[in-house]
Amino acid sequence: MPLNQLMDTRSRWSILSKVDQLGAIDFWTLTISLDALSPEDTVGLSVDDLQIQRDTIFNYVEYERRKKVLILAAHEYTHFVDATSSLWGMRHLSYIDSCHNVDIGNETQFYFLKHTYDYMRSIRLPDYYTTINLKLPTQRPWRSNITCGVIFSSDGRVTDRPIIFVNFLTADENLIVRSPLSVVSLLEASAMAKEIEVHLQLIAHLQEPEKTVETRLLKEELLSYIYNPEITEYSACFHLLANLQDEKDIGIVARAVGILCRIVLNAPEIAFKTATKNITAYAEQMKLHKDSFEVARIKSALEKQNRGALYFLVAVLLPKSALKSHTHFISSLEISLKSIGLSIEKLKRGAYQEAEDLWKGLSTSKLQSIRSLAECGYENFKKVFPTDLEYSLEQLALPPALHGDDNMTPYLFSTSERNTLRAFDLENAYDELVNCQLKAESFAEACI
Repeated sequence: MPLNQLMDTRSRWSILSKVDQLGAIDFWTLTISLDALSPEDTVGLSVDDLQIQRDTIFNYVEYERRKKVLILAAHEYTHFVDATSSLWGMRHLSYIDSCHNVDIGNETQFYFLKHTYDYMRSIRLPDYYTTINLKLPTQRPWRSNITCGVIFSSDGRVTDRPIIFVNFLTADENLIVRSPLSVVSLLEASAMAKEIEVHLQLIAHLQEPEKTVETRLLKEELLSYIYNPEITEYSACFHLLANLQDEKDIGIVARAVGILCRIVLNAPEIAFKTATKNITAYAEQMKLHKDSFEVARIKSALEKQNRGALYFLVAVLLPKSALKSHTHFISSLEISLKSIGLSIEKLKRGAYQEAEDLWKGLSTSKLQSIRSLAECGYENFKKVFPTDLEYSLEQLALPPALHGDDNMTPYLFSTSERNTLRAFDLENAYDELVNCQLKAESFAEACI
């Protein structure tokens, strides 16, 4: 199928459609689209421009030019990194690859197609699981608390798969919206954290009064984003940490959220097992009996390797004032992890072993695009998950993206000769991977 069909095949999966309106990543084909940008917009700008010399000053025109391109590119490429270069991302590639591996002559293997189809639907949970009270005024700030529910199966039965819900409340405890803490919550929080990092860096190189004006506008923009009841599944991670730490500076919250998401998206299986065994730490923190319903639901979610549950657990166990500095946050993070039997070093060791195993499995894929993405994803993983838990996009292998012009002109965001995805064939990759999507969609329709 030609690449010009991307808009149609991508539109059937609205994983990030409510928030990514200027650009998008297709989670089936891993194609990055920068829909709001034309080739004229991106001339002379690349990933290297994310590194700015300390004494550089931008005039307002240059600032706007860079902001338009670099913020959007950083956001969408972070989605790509998370979807290919984290443990969650490498498993994501495995799901896609399994569709190609199905023996068409063996009907007993067809369940792999439905399994992948259902997995893709679970990245962002259906709207049914979000409840919005449109009759209530939504004055700021909101309060929040956590409750747990369960997912319904495709045949309408109650399953044993828990959901973590973030409930957003008015000051007098009336529910504004109940939103799931899903995988898409983590993915969007990760990308927003990188976007905010790049935006703040650009603002830092303005002169006054532009610097003060742009800082205020960014703050207003971010507050409008996180207090929009229609998209709370995407902003839930920000709300949760900000409320737990009573922190009003979204820039400070964003840096910590990015690190937490990185840890959770790279959490190996052993991390969930260890956290489950040490669930009493959560019971003690929340002053609950260890056998209470609430504790049992969180424990069950961890047993099912629910990454939203792990994010909540690590966040709620952080000491107060954890965000007062970056150094203090890292030490506070170690305290939180230690309480459930983990540490950053333990997570890293487990993640590296699991990543290597996933890479080895994907390296034998029959699809060239999967092999290339897995190889570069594994190398990216080793740079994304270092000891200090922060990374720069310019050191990673990144494929071309597509401009939003009628010709879908490729944009080589990373021009470095060291970029091993520099010549990644978007047409071939789309053709290979969209066939996996079409097979899964076709069989899922047959399941009645």
